[in-house]
Amino acid sequence: MSLSASRKARWSLEKVPHFQLLLIALFFGLGLIGILNHAMWRDELNGWLIAQYSPNLGTFWQNIRYEGHPILWYAFLYLLNQMTANPVAMQLFHLGLATASTSLFVCYAPFTRLQKLLFVLGYLPLYEYLVISRNYAIAVLILWAICVCFPTRQKNYLILAILLALLANTNAYALLISLSLSFTLILEFLLRHPLKLELNASFLNRGISLLIILVGVMLAVALLIPPADSNLQGGADQWFFNWDFHRFNQSLSRIWNSYILVLVPGDAKPLDVFLFAILSVGIFVFCITFFWDHPIVLAFYSCGTGSILLFTYLKFLGSARHYGHLYLILITALWLKNYYSPNRLLSSFTDSSWIPPAPLKKGGENSGDDQGGESSGDNKGGENGGDEQRGENSGDNKGGKTNNIVKKLSRWQGWVKRHFLTFLMILLYCQLISGLVGYIRDLTLPYSASRATARYLQAHQLNQFSLIGNEDFTMTPISGYLGQKIYYPESQKMGSFVLFNRQRQHVNDLETLQQVQAKLKESSPIVLILNHPLETSLPSLKIKPIEKFTHSFIGNEQYYLYLIQ
Repeated sequence: MSLSASRKARWSLEKVPHFQLLLIALFFGLGLIGILNHAMWRDELNGWLIAQYSPNLGTFWQNIRYEGHPILWYAFLYLLNQMTANPVAMQLFHLGLATASTSLFVCYAPFTRLQKLLFVLGYLPLYEYLVISRNYAIAVLILWAICVCFPTRQKNYLILAILLALLANTNAYALLISLSLSFTLILEFLLRHPLKLELNASFLNRGISLLIILVGVMLAVALLIPPADSNLQGGADQWFFNWDFHRFNQSLSRIWNSYILVLVPGDAKPLDVFLFAILSVGIFVFCITFFWDHPIVLAFYSCGTGSILLFTYLKFLGSARHYGHLYLILITALWLKNYYSPNRLLSSFTDSSWIPPAPLKKGGENSGDDQGGESSGDNKGGENGGDEQRGENSGDNKGGKTNNIVKKLSRWQGWVKRHFLTFLMILLYCQLISGLVGYIRDLTLPYSASRATARYLQAHQLNQFSLIGNEDFTMTPISGYLGQKIYYPESQKMGSFVLFNRQRQHVNDLETLQQVQAKLKESSPIVLILNHPLETSLPSLKIKPIEKFTHSFIGNEQYYLYLIQ
């Protein structure tokens, strides 16, 4: 079902010729401006540097296991690095992925022009999954490709199986979506007869497709399970299995945070989080009710949302780019809903026409009433007659209560259907506001000060001296922009990317200066790069502050330069 917007907006956009092409061109233009202006941060450049400095495929495989993501995005980065060492190539490739996914959405999604415009310029498509080059854009592209190819399942599952296997290998959240879609397809096949669906794929086709999905999922899981010495997000052993009411509310509130981005509670405020958790449950119930007449879509939406919320509680609370997948699940569910007709498999439970029959009265009671039989029955039946009458009244009460409950559920379902469009438009406008704010902020405030720092070092030829940087993981974007390695005190060796393992040891400023002092015997002077002001010194060292770069959105990617002799 195509979701309609307000008549005025619909007709004004309907008059725009070549709307699809213009919207795609607008998105591409904004994306090109955005990525060329964007100062990349560590999460973007660490993967690029792994691909650049891994000497062979075996080492590359071992290194990406510390990243906490499957292989697909890193495989593309490895291929790009065979052509150029310039990280801008990664940004342009990312722009191509985002533009391709937007093209699929604009050309094929069952939404109105206004809704497509609002979605495309929303927070996730315009900012998080466009300007910032990560593995999420490729996941969105594959997800929309699945939606486009979804009707092929009626005769052939192979295309969907390949896409689901690829989707599983983009990131952990996409893996959960892939598993939810796979479960949905299996459930749909099992219920094909009561749902009156024609699914004619052969047994061999279904078996091969299932095998492809299983191989894809196993490959993703193999990379998501970190090495034994990894300490990224606590490593493989850090799962939160204890009950914590505040964390439970934090996890639930991710629904609100994902859908409504203009007003988000702070995790450090328990009362706010509790209130927004209640609102999130209300939104979830509202959406479940809307999908009630489409059981397969309901299964996907419930399974996908539930699995991400569970992962959020057990492992990682995440940020907007992570729990934003909840919003993608909703949009995907609305898209898939277009492929199904309403089905009464579940709606019978909330339909006022489905009312259990009241218990039949015994012995022709109506005629007895007309003839005074009830009084006669009471006199003749004694106590047994009274018990029978109470049983009949109890049956009437139960039937009446069931009748009232079903009617209320039916009215609730009708109310949801009447107001869902308004709900959707509120979501889209909130996403639009957040997207424009994020995009404009990135144009005016550098995401990271790494690019400005690297340019300063190059402009003043300071990169010709030995460079020492602390903290190491905040130095990776500087290394990426410089195209050279930096000495990291945490690992006591030259490096570019950072592997979050137990070989890294935290060092304070004094320990850093002690390593600088030792390095001065090999090379002098040394440029020290810190992501905080230097708070100590050594009498034997001559330390001269050079410059500081504090204009950035990421707080710990602001840098201070010192020349040490």
